[in-house]
Formats: sequence, C-alpha cells, structure tokens
Amino acid sequence: MVELKVGDVVTVKVAKENREWGYNPCPDRSKGVVKSFGEISYGRVNNYGRKPGIYENRYWCDVQLEDGNVIHIATFHLDGKFSSGDGKFLKYLPETPFWEGDYVFCNYLKKVVQIIKVDYDRINGTRNDGSEYPIYTISDNFNSGWSTSFDTTELKLEKRGDVWKYFHGEKIEFDSLKEEAEFFTRLGKTKEMRNPKNQLYSWNKEEVLQAIKNGIVHGFSMGGFLNPTRINAIRFEDKKLGGRVAAATMKNFDVI
Repeated sequence: MVELKVGDVVTVKVAKENREWGYNPCPDRSKGVVKSFGEISYGRVNNYGRKPGIYENRYWCDVQLEDGNVIHIATFHLDGKFSSGDGKFLKYLPETPFWEGDYVFCNYLKKVVQIIKVDYDRINGTRNDGSEYPIYTISDNFNSGWSTSFDTTELKLEKRGDVWKYFHGEKIEFDSLKEEAEFFTRLGKTKEMRNPKNQLYSWNKEEVLQAIKNGIVHGFSMGGFLNPTRINAIRFEDKKLGGRVAAATMKNFDVI
C-alpha cells in the first residue's frame, strides 16, 4: 500500500458498479493532482478512543483535473492501492451550545431529553430549504432504544451533563459502579484486549475470567450484531476504576 500525499499525480478509475449507479465525476483515465484530503470528526463519546477533534480523512481527497476542475473523490476510485483511514489530528471540535450528555428541553416532544450525539461533520450544513441542519441526536438517555434529531431552534438547555462536567474539571457523582464504568467506556477510556492464547480479540468465559484474576484485563462485555455471544475483554485507563470493576466482576461470578 502506498501513502497518498498532497501533490501526487493520480489517475481516476471509478468502479463499474458505481458508474452504473450514476456516479460519474469524470472519465476514467483522467489525470489530476491531489490538492487536499477530507476531514472527519470524532466527538467526545463513542470515539473509539481517539482524542475528540477534527482529523484528516484519507479515504477522501480533492483532486484538480487537467482541465482545472476540482473533484472530491474517494481514494479507492483512483488507480492504485493507497493506504486509507483517518490521518493526523487537525483541530479541536468547534464550539456548540449543547454537548453530548447535556439535558435539553425539546419543544416538539414537550419533554426533557438527553443529547446522545452531535454530528460535527454537518455543523454548518443546511436542509434543502436552507434551514439549520439537525445535528443533535436526542433520546431519553444513552441506553434508550430510540433516537431522533433536531436543530438548536427546537432545543433549550436544561442542565449540563457528565461529559461537559468531565471536560471542565467538575466533580461527577455516579449512582453506581456500573454507571461509572459505562461513562468512561463511552468516553473511550478503555482498551480492548487480545487473548494471549491466540492473539485474537476472541475469548471464552473461562479464559476472560482467568485473565481478570491474573490482572490482564478488568472486565468484559458480551454481544455483537453478527455474534451475540461474542466476548470483548477490556482494560480501563484508570487502574483504580479497573481494579474496582475487576473485583466486582470476580465477586459476581464467584471467582476466588
């Protein structure tokens, strides 16, 4: 795999099925120069452990063709095999009136709800009618089974949530160890651990409980879209929290 760089000369080669679906940015074999890469945001929750902010998105780039036109194109539509993924950190998240975890009153629903996601990639976007794009996903809480999205005109801040408190150095009161562990997991303050027996992220219950007893991991979760019995072993960045989770897990499973 070759690392694509700004200034590289590339040749367009759009996959046949994409052309058949109507994606035709320019003729195949058109040449151009990479001018820049796209951007992708990672919020303060469910960010896969990344520092919240805006990153270089190396799956997409702007290419200036020989005729002067600039196209925004996925790197897999360029002739060659290029390394993709998310690149370097570019900047901090933009300021928004609401943060993930904040409690807001929704005019449409006539009740207080919680912000569970902010779509920073569309922060300056608009609907077809030119109105503000609904970047705030709301629900009863992070674990609720429903969600919908609104813009700022439908929401009014009731109180700041634990995410805002955490990043502003304010004290957070948790009702249980489970709530505390879920909060820091949501912030990406955990690491999924490989099974030392096979170097894969694959465990059975006996193996993961033994690993907790040995201090290799702190806890585990079960479930997945394709495999509901899959076991994910995790270790917390905060060793004290991890120790409390490990002790509670061993007690729950009667591991001595």
